This record gives sequence, structure tokens and C-alpha cells, in this order.
Amino acid sequence: MEQNTESKMYCPICNGPVEETGKPAWAYCRTHGWVKYKSRYEKESEDLLGKLSSKGESMTEPGEEEITFAQRRSPLLRYIVPAVAVTVLLGLLVGYFFWRDTANKNVQVGTQLPGQKNEQAVEPQSQIPVTAKEAAVPFKEDKKEIGAEKKSESRKPRLAKQPSQTRRAPQTQGTMKSPNKPVFAVQAGAFRDASRAQSLKAMLHKKGYVASIVSSKSNEGGILYKVFVGSFREKKEAENISIEIGKQAGIQTFVRVK
Repeated sequence: MEQNTESKMYCPICNGPVEETGKPAWAYCRTHGWVKYKSRYEKESEDLLGKLSSKGESMTEPGEEEITFAQRRSPLLRYIVPAVAVTVLLGLLVGYFFWRDTANKNVQVGTQLPGQKNEQAVEPQSQIPVTAKEAAVPFKEDKKEIGAEKKSESRKPRLAKQPSQTRRAPQTQGTMKSPNKPVFAVQAGAFRDASRAQSLKAMLHKKGYVASIVSSKSNEGGILYKVFVGSFREKKEAENISIEIGKQAGIQTFVRVK
């Protein structure tokens, strides 16, 4: 029986038993006809190889799963990495523009500081003329002369000139004694407060003019402190000095008979 089972032949297609017909390596299968048969040992070896191949496939399955997982994960990485790079680039651009704006603001503030200092330096010079204008009390009899001086001052630009030497208005003592010829003087202001009159006098003295204060009673019964500059024989000369003081000091002046 063992010899019969060992020599038994099988169909290579359906693994069914075949009948030997005397032809070498050929046998007759009832299902497939003439086929090249295989012995029992060949069948067992093929079965063993099949089992080994199935085990090998089962052993390689985790690796295949890892490969498939990496393949699935790779599309996500393709989208995530560019998104992160774009986000970082946008952050750098925003930071650069913010830094540039702050730097420009600092430069503008630094350039504006000298101008502010110059404005602060000019303000003290204009404080005394403003107070003198507000406190000055014009007289009715000199309204025509004041209007003419305002027109002449508006036509000509005011340029502050620092005198190189102290200028003194010429005094004519002889004309003051003679009652026939009047003596003219430039009135720079009239105040009810003596301290304001003193401050105007000091300011004119710094600009090189000899000023004096004369007190008189006003129509309302109070005392007015008038600030005069010089004594002039000719009215034209007094008018020129009045225009010059108005330009330098920025105050309203007019000529009166002293």
C-alpha cells in the first residue's frame, strides 16, 4: 500500500488522481485530459512551499501596514509643511513692517524737537508786546495817526533786528525850553499798572532805546503810566523812530507832542 501511495500520480491542475498510460511524464486526467503528472513528493513540496509563502506574507503584513500608514500620512505632511512655512513668513513680514513704522515715527519725533525748541525760544520775545497791546489805552485825539501807522506796518513785513550798538534818541534841550516850537515823542504804551510800564521800559532799553515813564490822570479818575521814547525836534524823525520801534518790538506806537 505504501508503494502504491508513493507512486500515485496527481494532476498538476486539479491535484486529482490520474491514470498512467505508459507515456513518460504523461497521464490521463478525467477532468483535464492528457497532462504532465506530478508525484506525491512534488505535491507535498509544493504544499510546503505554499505554506511557507503564506507565512512569509503574514510576517510581512506589519511592514506593509507601516508603508500604507506612511503613504497616508505623507499627503498631510505635504499640506502641513507649506502651511507652517507660509505662516512663519507672514509673521516675519508683519514684524518687519511694524518695526519700520515705529522707526519712522521715532525719526519724525526726533526731527520735530528742534522746531519745538525754536518756537519756545521765540515765545518769550512776543510775550511783552502782547501784554503791552492789551493794556495800552489809545487816546481819541490820536486815532487818525494810529490808523495810518497800522496801514504802513501791514504793508511792510516785520523783521526783528538786533541793534549792534545802543541807539539813543537825540535830545534837544534847546527846543524844549523854547515855547514856540513843539517837541515830539514816541508813545510806546499807557498802563494802569506801573509794573507793566516798567517791564515795557526795560524791554525798550534792551533794544537800545532811552525810554521814560510819565504818570497822568485819566478821564475816569485813575492814574495812567505812559511810556515815551526820546524827544524830537521834527515830527518826521519821531515818526521814523515810531515805525522802527513797532517793527522791532512788535507793539503799537504813535507820535505825540511832549
